[in-house]
Amino acid sequence: MPHITFLNRHSDILIQCGHLPHWFQPEAVQFITFRLADSLPQTKLQELALMREALGRRETKEGELTAEEERLEDIVDGWLMQGYGGCVLSNAQCRQFVEDALFFNDKQTYHLHAFVVMPNHVHILLSPIGENSVISIVSKLKRYSSRMIKQCVATDGNVWQREMFDRMM
Repeated sequence: MPHITFLNRHSDILIQCGHLPHWFQPEAVQFITFRLADSLPQTKLQELALMREALGRRETKEGELTAEEERLEDIVDGWLMQGYGGCVLSNAQCRQFVEDALFFNDKQTYHLHAFVVMPNHVHILLSPIGENSVISIVSKLKRYSSRMIKQCVATDGNVWQREMFDRMM
């Protein structure tokens, strides 16, 4: 079993920003959620955008969420659990593509600790190995599984939402 490393608040943290901030520290355990492109209807996405805008950007201690941000995460989790969208990951073959992608680079670019594939999103607990970034790891997972899922369900559209949600443990 690999040694498990958690966020070290006294060590450097690389922060990359897209729509959401992504923190990186070599070897630190990461909790990651990414979802299907159709997992939330447009009305929910608009509601989410308005809630985020109302929150604005608040300064907190490193990595800590405000109570409002935690509540927002709970709201989105609740929406995801309602099963919006086509839920192609309910299809056993599509789900297997995601699992195959997860196991492919396990122990080479990351240590996979746990995962769950839900009907419209995926949760992963992993530790990047060395300087491998979570953004790069998830991009590769999405790229492979997207190509295979598109073949399986005969579609040309986007399979995954562009962003992911991640937190260092």
